[in-house]
Amino acid sequence: KKLCLVTNSPLFKLSFFLIGMLIGITGTIRAGKTELANWLVSEYGCKRLGFGDVVREEAENRGIEIDRDNLQALGARLREEEGIYVWVKRIVEQVLDGDYVIEGIRYIEDINGLRKSFGEFYLLGIDAKQDLRYERAVALAELNGGGYLTWEEFLEQDRRDRIGIENGQETDKCLKLA
Repeated sequence: KKLCLVTNSPLFKLSFFLIGMLIGITGTIRAGKTELANWLVSEYGCKRLGFGDVVREEAENRGIEIDRDNLQALGARLREEEGIYVWVKRIVEQVLDGDYVIEGIRYIEDINGLRKSFGEFYLLGIDAKQDLRYERAVALAELNGGGYLTWEEFLEQDRRDRIGIENGQETDKCLKLA
């Protein structure tokens, strides 16, 4: 799927500026979700929230090392302990007045929870070629001082995140709704 957002459309501009708007972003690992969110913030002045940010904050509060496996395990554990909408509730608590872009939606339950809280919203899906996403993942690992990520490790992470196994996520299901 390709992202096609007609930002010069008078209807888009009118709805974005006159009505509080919520835009959700889902997508594969390193596809550009954060870049898209940052662009929407800079172009339209909306506020940015991220599911990953609230999970990282919880991990820091608990003294858990911040890495993909630990964050996914924490996310899954709290979904079991506190209910499937635990992370949606934390996002919703931060939404005040204005326009928001919510990045990192990776579960169907998160989409449903946001719809129950806010009604309909724009859900954008973003993907990129696997080799490009792998290059971005390697660059990020090097930037963060982490170990080298092999192609096979990346493929396993990508598979787990796309189809929801072993604390993985449901990115493919979310992309179908975008």
